[in-house]
Amino acid sequence: MKRLVLIGGGHANLGVIRRLGRERPEQVRCILISADDFQYYSGMFSGYSEGLYNKEELRIDLADFCRRNGADFICAKAEFIDRHARQVMTTSGPAAYDFVSINTGSLVKTEVPGASRYSLSVKPSYIFPDAVQRLREAANPVIAGGGAAGVELAFSLAAWRKSHGYYGQGVTLLTKGTVLGGHKSGARKVRDLMKKKQIRLLEHTGAEEVADGSVVTGSGAVSYSELLWLTGPKAGDFAVNSALTSDRQGFLLVTDTLQAVNDPDVFGAGDCATMMSYPELPKNGVYAVRQAGILYDNILARAKGKTLSRFRPQKRYLAILSTGGKTGLCLYGKAALQGKWAWKLKSRIDRKFMKTMRC
Repeated sequence: MKRLVLIGGGHANLGVIRRLGRERPEQVRCILISADDFQYYSGMFSGYSEGLYNKEELRIDLADFCRRNGADFICAKAEFIDRHARQVMTTSGPAAYDFVSINTGSLVKTEVPGASRYSLSVKPSYIFPDAVQRLREAANPVIAGGGAAGVELAFSLAAWRKSHGYYGQGVTLLTKGTVLGGHKSGARKVRDLMKKKQIRLLEHTGAEEVADGSVVTGSGAVSYSELLWLTGPKAGDFAVNSALTSDRQGFLLVTDTLQAVNDPDVFGAGDCATMMSYPELPKNGVYAVRQAGILYDNILARAKGKTLSRFRPQKRYLAILSTGGKTGLCLYGKAALQGKWAWKLKSRIDRKFMKTMRC
């Protein structure tokens, strides 16, 4: 019996469990280890923030999910892998393994002095609902980070506050560069929409320090009553603590077969890992979902001594951002289109994904 331990309930690991549940390969025992009983689907965070989804609609009960698919579940924090003893060390004790898959996501960069002390975060994902509630009711909510997540949450929070009678000081979004990382057509539409929806957008306004109630920038201080920090991904310490080769930022370094560079029995996928051949690959859920199939096939191939397949990421992918009021912004390549149809498409895709997690 081969023991497969999955660390983290991210898209790729959950995809592996689904395949195990459908195919039921012999001689494989699977254990999922996660620090929380639920996995929250980030694709629906914006809809939840606007009040369009409830908490149950965007989270997966991991114990139930594992039970339905023939896997075991341990609710505990995985601290490191003792690769010599071939055990995953957790807060509830060790878990022996033959193969490991790490899919723990990422944290948020907080290198700016004061950021970790004074700001809210949405990672790990199970703290997201509490952070959203504080931002909804804040007198002066500010979001730091002009990427897709920051843009979506700014629009969604503004829509929720408008529908619930929160007038006066609106939502502020500040970013050290241009909004959406320089996607020209998308950035133009975001600027126009934010002006229309009275969302204060401060571009080229990098935070230098965070104090209680204000963000110090090169252009002056920006006041806040609640501050959400969304300035890009940061690696956790799991790979380093497990003596696994990592990139300069601390993300687990994997080959095209999704195996750790210095241990072929350890696999990694999603935001927690960096592919050697594609070091600039964006860390988002799109690739984690697509990695699930290769991850499953390669783990079984490794167990059987067969040749592993290579993961080749697509160069372009469809991204749909919520822009509030059941409208969305569709980005593909250099194109950007906005309207109600985009939200409907996003909602259909997200609900379909969650349905597959519950079947």
